[in-house]
Amino acid sequence: MGAYYFIREISLRLCMAKGEGRHKLKKRILVLLFCMCSVSLFSQEKFSISGKANEKFTPLLGDPIKIGMKVTLKEYQRSPSGGKNFYYAECEGKNVIIDPVDRNKITFDNPVSNNQLWQIIGVKLDIYENLFSKGHQYDLRRELEDDTINMINNFTRYNRFFMDEYLEDYIQSLLYKIHPATLDDGRPGNLFIKILKDSIPDAFCTPTGTIVVTTGLLSTIRSEDELVGVLAHEVAHFVLDHQIVNINKAIARQKNAEFWAGMATALAAVSEIYVNIKYEVNTGGKFTLATAMLSSSIANSIAERLGAKYSREQETEADVAATMTLEFLKKDPKACSAALSRIQTYSILNGDYLALSGSGTHPSLPERIAKIGAVDPNQFNSKKYDQLISFINTFNAGIEYRLRHLETCLQLADRNIEAGVATEEDYLLKGITVRMLYDTPERNQEALDLIVKAKTLNVNPEYYPQIFKQEGITLLRLGKKQEAISSFQIYLQKLEAEKEKPQFVLDEIAWTKKMIFKTKSMQINSQ
Repeated sequence: MGAYYFIREISLRLCMAKGEGRHKLKKRILVLLFCMCSVSLFSQEKFSISGKANEKFTPLLGDPIKIGMKVTLKEYQRSPSGGKNFYYAECEGKNVIIDPVDRNKITFDNPVSNNQLWQIIGVKLDIYENLFSKGHQYDLRRELEDDTINMINNFTRYNRFFMDEYLEDYIQSLLYKIHPATLDDGRPGNLFIKILKDSIPDAFCTPTGTIVVTTGLLSTIRSEDELVGVLAHEVAHFVLDHQIVNINKAIARQKNAEFWAGMATALAAVSEIYVNIKYEVNTGGKFTLATAMLSSSIANSIAERLGAKYSREQETEADVAATMTLEFLKKDPKACSAALSRIQTYSILNGDYLALSGSGTHPSLPERIAKIGAVDPNQFNSKKYDQLISFINTFNAGIEYRLRHLETCLQLADRNIEAGVATEEDYLLKGITVRMLYDTPERNQEALDLIVKAKTLNVNPEYYPQIFKQEGITLLRLGKKQEAISSFQIYLQKLEAEKEKPQFVLDEIAWTKKMIFKTKSMQINSQ
């Protein structure tokens, strides 16, 4: 319909023009008519977003647009033969054609819906040029959907997803506040959240809209505003088609079956560390720094295959979109900076130098924080958020303990205790870390009190035997040998009562018997 009105208006202008002006206008009109007539052979993106010109500019067709004039964008159109792409728009009641390079000369009105918000973001960040130049690439997107399904199946098979239906439901609801469930421009995809067991704070989005956030990221941030900022950043990568852009630039991709066979082998090598942790809290079990690095390497390899390794420009665009989304939802846009600051602190404590320094194509954390604007992240701390993610905090506290990141473990356990939602695992982990970090009579007594508190809760009976072992160790540290022997004996009884005894349980039985003998010998020799 827009093309009809433009052709009518163009004809009238041609009739009214004279001399050299008529010749120039005729040439200009022929080019534009070619573009518009060929639109039906390709596609167009329709929307209705309005604003005011913030500087004077001349449209491709129509009267000059002056500062303060109202402009409403109606359609984005492009010729399949490489002709000029343009916005069909309306200015002060008259039809105009606007060059996309002039889009930032319009200050758009505040959006009234998240759909309109993302239309404005799409215009500002010029998504349509790339999308329309390549087309929808359905064959490639179908291949990437297969990759996403393979990722989900492999992570599920090897117990890599953290299951908390309450938390997933909450995060999914936040996603729908940020963006409609699907795109409205013909691209397939559906926004969907999965939580990955990984202590490294990270997130990535697949080309089909599946957003993967790590348990480490959820524990690193401290508020809903920060979580919304992180999610909006990932949604932006999806909406702006960054993954497809990156894959189009890739020189070659490993064959689907070959890649996922390799991933399955790697996942199998680390999967057992997330299972049977009942007795591992005392030694750290098999969870080592090397294991954690391998675990993160797997996630990074998958993210890279799915195009989720972004350039400096792409990360900046996603940060811009995230801050705009926070403003639209009436949340503090500096929450993005707070989240990045917390990730930076984690990276410093745990030696993630790549995240801190960036690379030639990827912005560093300090650079991204500076662009958004630095802020004290502690102003975002939320007790309500800690209550929401308490299971995540407990899980990550156990991982950090096994990695011997004791201060981080203690902080996570404390957050659950202060939020009033701590289970026996939190009290037990705090008791152990206090004992290991300080080892004074006063702090060892504090550790014992925390372990006794854990005994009274009995929220998770599967974890209960470990309490008696740690109680025995702490009592022995305090010089209470007979009480320590009693605790070790209860622990031994519970171990021997197990129907199935894998090797680590047999090892625990042997250790406990020797500790009972050792403590009795110490008791005799001290008399």
